[in-house]
Amino acid sequence: MPFLSGIIVVVPRQIVNQCAAQTKAFVRFVDETEFIHPEEPEKYGLPGFEHASFNFILRSSIICSTKGQELLGRDFLVMDDDNIPLEKIKLDQFMSSNNTYTGYYYQRLSRILPEKFQFRSYDVSLQVTRQMLADRGITDGLVFSSHMPQVINQKIFIEACNFFNPIRYNYMICDWTMYFNYALKHYPQCFCCRPAPVICWPMNPGMAATSLLAKNPIFENYYPENYATGGMFHTLHRYASSDNDWLSQNQEKIAIFRQQFPRHNRFRASLRHMILRVCNAVLPGKLIKISHVLLKENRERPGLLKKAAISCKAIHAGSYIQAMRSRRWIHRGDTIQVVGLYDYPSGLGTSAGYLSETIKEAGNRQVRQVNVSAYFRYPGIRARQHDRIASQDGGTVIFMLGPPQARQVLQAQDFTHIQHKKLINYVWFESNILPADWLSSFNYFDEIWVNNQYIKKLLNPACEQFGIPVHIRPFIPKFARPTDMSQFFTPDKVSILTIFNINSGWYRKNPQALIQAYEMLPGHIARQAELIIKTNSPPGHRHYKKLTALARQYGFTVLNMHCNDQELSGLIQGCDIYASLHRAEGLGLLPMQAMSYGKAVLATGWSGNMSYMSGKDTALVDYELQQGNGQLKKHIADMVIADKLIFTEQGVYAEPDRRQAYRILADLIYNNDLRKQYGINATAKINRYVSDIQKLWRDLER
Repeated sequence: MPFLSGIIVVVPRQIVNQCAAQTKAFVRFVDETEFIHPEEPEKYGLPGFEHASFNFILRSSIICSTKGQELLGRDFLVMDDDNIPLEKIKLDQFMSSNNTYTGYYYQRLSRILPEKFQFRSYDVSLQVTRQMLADRGITDGLVFSSHMPQVINQKIFIEACNFFNPIRYNYMICDWTMYFNYALKHYPQCFCCRPAPVICWPMNPGMAATSLLAKNPIFENYYPENYATGGMFHTLHRYASSDNDWLSQNQEKIAIFRQQFPRHNRFRASLRHMILRVCNAVLPGKLIKISHVLLKENRERPGLLKKAAISCKAIHAGSYIQAMRSRRWIHRGDTIQVVGLYDYPSGLGTSAGYLSETIKEAGNRQVRQVNVSAYFRYPGIRARQHDRIASQDGGTVIFMLGPPQARQVLQAQDFTHIQHKKLINYVWFESNILPADWLSSFNYFDEIWVNNQYIKKLLNPACEQFGIPVHIRPFIPKFARPTDMSQFFTPDKVSILTIFNINSGWYRKNPQALIQAYEMLPGHIARQAELIIKTNSPPGHRHYKKLTALARQYGFTVLNMHCNDQELSGLIQGCDIYASLHRAEGLGLLPMQAMSYGKAVLATGWSGNMSYMSGKDTALVDYELQQGNGQLKKHIADMVIADKLIFTEQGVYAEPDRRQAYRILADLIYNNDLRKQYGINATAKINRYVSDIQKLWRDLER
């Protein structure tokens, strides 16, 4: 471009220092942070926004600032770093001799894909720009972000910024589209528009852009994958060594592109867009994505549906995660939304409520509970219609879900609902083996929260690999007020209670160990005690059948019933000893609740429960760490995820010493004073545990 008088390259500060030796009279490197607003850096600062807002703020700050007006002339070209000229560029391709400017567009704003098809922040910015233009009376706008240089008049650009007030739209604006649509409306005699003479934009040939491509392209939108092995231009070089090679090679690029992606006529593009809009209005989400793939992908007929399903998954995850990774904003806002399974009768369900209350009390914050129980099926639970994440700007969203489930809920939201928020996944886990779908889900989140050091140690290796911090953020349980459940206990007998959900892992919760320890008790001690195992299971479940068979054999009681929170608290308050001889535990809310009630607790001395237990306040059972268990592999088909991973060949779990467990159990049954002393120490320990958590959250607020 010999008509240019100078080149200004805006880059991060470290690159300015690296390029100092390359600075020439007509090339100047400028630190991008020089354009940060000095009074409100969190509003105008460049690191505080995702990709689309970042581009708008950077460009508008340069053009509209005093320093920018000094650097730039009346007219200048703005370009990205990913376009390659295909011929010698002349000034009259941007503006004519009578000062008529040319803007290059690639599609109409009215053809932007409907909301359900948006996955990237750029797509969202086009929707927002369309709304912004419509609010000011421009309803037939064009998209001018054509990935080629565009000529800008500084005075008119500043007018456009003042006219539209982009701060109202969170700066999620396409700046070129804003500028040229404003200029075409207010200065029609000075501006004209033409289809963008660009190849390889966008990469997907099914987009409407291919129907608008000019007959004689003059720029290439550079993608490195086009030059990789198997790429469209893999036999060519990005740049040639001489003028002749350069011209001939560029003509070859155009020929290859035209051969692979022939131009669509306007009727076909209009029909495709109409079908997409009908699909958006009529079809549910999964069918929409499959129909989108069928319409947009240029695939061979054999195996079309199979390939479409694979591509659907890639679009649903890959492009969404690309948008998630581009979120670089500062997450302002006091609102915290806790997403959880509030209808589920499990530790995961109640923990979401406990976390909400802990955060609310710690900082007097506004906390909103988002119930997503209806997203998933759970035996015996009829969840109400699922809530959605609120769309207010800023704030934090915490997902009290497994990473794959959190990702599923996240992808079901509109991108505009999460674009300015910090996303946190609060993770529970018991095994040293992480599932593949967990690993692929971590990238969606800014931080991972866990309850204790045990879980952090399990997750740290994987999260360090992705550069995602893991923080310990325990919550304070608020147990429900107990109701009287004395009818389930025998007077004058020492009651031993354990509670577990068969769907939470029969082998991990390990009730067999407690049953065997109970069976070992000497007769005179066994007559003083009773064992009660409370579960919630379908009567036909094979583990429930096994449990009832053992109950008939060894003379203990099985309570198969659904309890509300008050009834569950009543059962725990009514027992004398609470037992949990687990093989692995993420936290253990029920043993913690028993300790808070002053009950003696018998537990395996390993895993997450050790964050609030010690030998002085709990009767801890020794264990042996084992790896894999071939005897249990035959049962793996109906194990829940934690059981499957604990009993794989690489899985590590604790096998409690059952003989020691029966001896400790006998002492607790026989010695009332010992039980009372454990109970007193347990209550004091839980009080200290809660006090430490309160201090932690107060420090976090400060």
